[in-house]
Amino acid sequence: LNGFDYTGYPEDSDTACAPYWCPEAVSPETGLLLEELDRHPLANSGAEDMVRTLRVSLTGHERDPCLSPDDTSVTVRHVFVSWWKDQTAPCLERFVAAWHLADDVVGSTSV
Repeated sequence: LNGFDYTGYPEDSDTACAPYWCPEAVSPETGLLLEELDRHPLANSGAEDMVRTLRVSLTGHERDPCLSPDDTSVTVRHVFVSWWKDQTAPCLERFVAAWHLADDVVGSTSV
């Protein structure tokens, strides 16, 4: 989900992808379905970040009205950065640019 390419990394605790970023962590078998509705690439401090609109749906479970009063799915905006490896310190310049991007996304999202 975070976009970093982990295929060249061995499966050890220092370089492995955290389980919650693995594609198999989100599937109908896990009770979640993730659908990409839209994507917009953005140049951001020399990196190509992405803002995606995603629909996250509960599957195979009884609907909880407290969690999702109208439906079993929610639509969210997701800032997707491929340059930041999970659980590492990011480049400060790119981090600040991504922070501003996330702030712009949150500010432009209607409730």
